[in-house]
Amino acid sequence: MTRLPELRDELAAAASRRHARALPARRSGRVLLLAAAVLLALTATAGAVGVLTGVVGGEPSAPYPRIAGEEDAGMVRTKSPVVLAVSRLPSGERVELVGYRMRGLGGKGELLCLDLLRTDGSKGGGCDNEVPEGVRGLIGTGTTRQPGPTLAVGISRSPVAAVDIKYRTATGRTGTRAATLLRVPAEVAGRLGADAFTYYIGELPPRVQTATAVGRDGAGRGLWRSRFPGS
Repeated sequence: MTRLPELRDELAAAASRRHARALPARRSGRVLLLAAAVLLALTATAGAVGVLTGVVGGEPSAPYPRIAGEEDAGMVRTKSPVVLAVSRLPSGERVELVGYRMRGLGGKGELLCLDLLRTDGSKGGGCDNEVPEGVRGLIGTGTTRQPGPTLAVGISRSPVAAVDIKYRTATGRTGTRAATLLRVPAEVAGRLGADAFTYYIGELPPRVQTATAVGRDGAGRGLWRSRFPGS
């Protein structure tokens, strides 16, 4: 007959053996769960990197559908749109500089296209054989009822520390605004086969009639002066 103390000891020993056998299984389960979690996190991260939007090196935050008839005319994109620079204007508006490559009309040559992508999804820019010096323009953004600012945009291939934009409005008002600089370093521009350059954006009053950009060095000395066409 088994005595109570002996039964207690046997039960304790059996429980200890079961616990010892169970520990590796539970530990193994935790390791497997942890490994699965890490793998899932890495997979998710890798997937996210491929679809990042609105950041330098990623896709634009607004879609870039192909234009109807574009490919029929031989204008096939050879490099997909990529964000080259991101900035925020003094008004608070966030903008993206987007670049891509495509064949010219009739499939001749290869063009570099640069667009300014705005918060509302609107785009404005142009294409050339390379990063052009001084491509510039005035973009009216207001309406008749609610006149908004005029954006003055341009490009400088030479190093520049600042760009001032002098303007005159239809009412005769004059002034100078400092442009926001979007610097595109060589390692980013190189993705499109281009050299480093600076894209500048000036927010001017509505109804600007004339405007001139002045590039300056670090000491404030003028490097170049260029008048916006049509102004």
